[in-house]
Amino acid sequence: KKQPAAKPAAKPKPAAAKPPAAKKAPARQAKKLPATKGGDDDDDEEEEEGTLFVSEDPSSGEQLAAVPPWRGAIYPPTDAPAMDATPPPESLRLSWVYGFRGYDTRRTALWSSADDGFVVYTAAALVVRYDCDKHAQAHFKEHTDDVLGLTVHRGRGLVASA
Repeated sequence: KKQPAAKPAAKPKPAAAKPPAAKKAPARQAKKLPATKGGDDDDDEEEEEGTLFVSEDPSSGEQLAAVPPWRGAIYPPTDAPAMDATPPPESLRLSWVYGFRGYDTRRTALWSSADDGFVVYTAAALVVRYDCDKHAQAHFKEHTDDVLGLTVHRGRGLVASA
């Protein structure tokens, strides 16, 4: 009799990073409520006491998407750079404001006076003074919330905002 040939041993696969184990849902803690008699069902008498309704603790039971489906496909990088919390060497500077907040406010775009040719208007938490002759802007940036009110004293060239 011939014996079957032994299969060659399979090569071991390289170890891959395993995703973190999912937490197991807690066991169900159900309590039985007494059955109610009456109603439109004819089989009320056939139900045993306490088997009609079951109430579960809200923190237990089946959890929808207890393990997100992407969890098994995402792994931490193997050569991630070290965390650096120092601020970048460059800083941002406001050069021009595009836009105007006028959808829910009134009188927030005003001429400062007929002589100087400035338009003053609001944009979010900024007050912008636009020089029509030089096509330049100056910005007041001291507000911490949206500017909803604006007025101009034409004789002194003052602007008040709130």
